[in-house]
Amino acid sequence: MPMTSIGSADPGTLVPPPKPTAIPALDNTYGALMLGTFLGLVLYGVILHQGYRYLHLRASKADSTYTKCMVAFVLVIETWHCAISTHQAYYYLVSNYFSPAALFHGVWSVNLIPVSTGLIIAVIHSFFAHRLWMIDRRFRPYVVIIAILMLGELALTIAESVQAFLQPDLVKFENSATWMFDTSLGMAVLDDGMLTTLLTLALRRSRTGFRSTDSKLNILMKYTINTGLFTG
Repeated sequence: MPMTSIGSADPGTLVPPPKPTAIPALDNTYGALMLGTFLGLVLYGVILHQGYRYLHLRASKADSTYTKCMVAFVLVIETWHCAISTHQAYYYLVSNYFSPAALFHGVWSVNLIPVSTGLIIAVIHSFFAHRLWMIDRRFRPYVVIIAILMLGELALTIAESVQAFLQPDLVKFENSATWMFDTSLGMAVLDDGMLTTLLTLALRRSRTGFRSTDSKLNILMKYTINTGLFTG
């Protein structure tokens, strides 16, 4: 019985080797993710410094329990946000640095980023909205609008995270959730702009004509504008 050599095998029966998965450009995707994570960690250090200074202010001892709990909650949720941001960068760029297929699949930390971001924005905006509600009764109708925008933005970010868990394919998720990202971001920016503008107007109307008092009000207005533009 003649033996068939490897070289004489029927070419039609040979299975071609699988094509390697194409690696997408990472500059405007995971490169941006890495840079955003680095910047977020820098800002997290600023937040920790602000929290440390708040705890050592004499005036903070007179603050209500509600205010102290809100400050503590913001520090906790910011820590959690930095942790999941670091995890997603490590997962894609270190653990799966040579696995292109993983770049198209969502991981739990990525899925939780939208709701974490929305929660932080909602808590901070609610604090300023409460201050605006207490400062001037004439601004209360605007505070209601701000609250509606804030709740809408939070609801959309929750929906984004739920959709991310239901649709782990990042390409399909982007196609189905882009409108939610755009809408929630627009609502957050509009909410932030309204708060900054109204708080500045409220502080300007609180001028007394006394140099020392007006000087403190000017500092508060600058802080309000800088905070609003920075978070926006």
